[in-house]
Amino acid sequence: MNRLANWCFFALVSVALSAAAQVGLPGLVSVGRKVPSADEVARAFNPPEPESGLRPKGVISATPASTPAGPRLRSLELDVAFGFGTDSLLPKGREQLAPVGEYLRAARYPAGIVVEAFTEDVGSVDFTDDLSRRRAQAVREFLVQEYKLDPSGFSVIGRGKQVPKDRANPASDVNRRVLISLK
Repeated sequence: MNRLANWCFFALVSVALSAAAQVGLPGLVSVGRKVPSADEVARAFNPPEPESGLRPKGVISATPASTPAGPRLRSLELDVAFGFGTDSLLPKGREQLAPVGEYLRAARYPAGIVVEAFTEDVGSVDFTDDLSRRRAQAVREFLVQEYKLDPSGFSVIGRGKQVPKDRANPASDVNRRVLISLK
């Protein structure tokens, strides 16, 4: 039983460290496949300062507004729905991104929006890198067109299968996700 407890602890720490490593700095809120609420989007992009070492539910870690490395990224991770093997946003994907677009439009966020896309380990490195880049671009285009945001305020990055969320199962669909960060 002790060996199982140690393995579970290691697995949880690995997932937390992997998620934090994706953005380079802590402060990640992950909502999975559901449509995020306006509150979850606001909490992701404006995380409260932790009190007494406690963190809000869903926040892996929170840090001050800046670190010695520079400003902290504020990030929301979503398992955005795309057609299999394509960069076509499904209606569910558009629904998932709507609260993000509404937040960015209302906040009049002009620049420093980073969209990163990840894939599961299905296909070659070239294929997954290209697919993830096109998916990040599709998210950007959706937010720009639907919410009238300035396209020059966005950066898009395709991470392919480089940073799996589930390292034990790289082909798992949980590795197929989008990370939206604000600088």
